[in-house]
Amino acid sequence: MLVIVGFARRWIYPLQILLNGASLLAVSASVIDPLGWFLEGTNALFYPSLIIFAGSLVVMAFREEDRLALDARQQGLPASWVARRNCGS
Repeated sequence: MLVIVGFARRWIYPLQILLNGASLLAVSASVIDPLGWFLEGTNALFYPSLIIFAGSLVVMAFREEDRLALDARQQGLPASWVARRNCGS
């Protein structure tokens, strides 16, 4: 829930990456071979774990650009936005 509202992003986003990375490692056989052609006991339902982990990395990379997050509204505009506004871009 904290990720959705964007509260304490400095601490929550790395925690989300750790949890998603741990779950990705736990089902890595299903990510490598989702249809079970080479490895036994795999399941195609676990394949989106890779996509969710990649999405977590993207969210972490662009957290400074998120204007709708709860803690972004408390901090004000980043310096890059103020510079763009002053330059007329």
